[in-house]
Amino acid sequence: MKVDVPGRGAVDIRGVAIVGPVWTDPDMYWEVRQYLQRTADAGRDADSIEFDGIEFRSLPWRGRVNAGILRQMVRDLADEFPDGTPRYDGVCMLDGWLSDAAAAFAAAVANTCGAAVMGLEEWLRALEPADAERNEEASGQ
Repeated sequence: MKVDVPGRGAVDIRGVAIVGPVWTDPDMYWEVRQYLQRTADAGRDADSIEFDGIEFRSLPWRGRVNAGILRQMVRDLADEFPDGTPRYDGVCMLDGWLSDAAAAFAAAVANTCGAAVMGLEEWLRALEPADAERNEEASGQ
């Protein structure tokens, strides 16, 4: 599914990881994932036979932040499908991520891997189908 990513234009996104600070309530991941999934599915062409939507997945890292958790973050965010395509083309950062070192580290890893890293409000704006199509037409793609 094409979404409007600030600074990059319309980008094809297949998988988005939801990441937040270590203190984020586990229910928050589920609620945000459901909300984003419903928003993305609402913009999808209902007559399309092929699934071209986005799959949102929660990546909560719980417990004490140590080297093991940081290594797990890198493995999760850099994960690939067997054909070599990235599992996560995007990352949705939950509120408070800038003040949490582990979440900020996750954002830096995702950005380094080429994922579109945005906050919840940015993702909601990006999922508006008219915006992605308008930016794609403007860029000539």
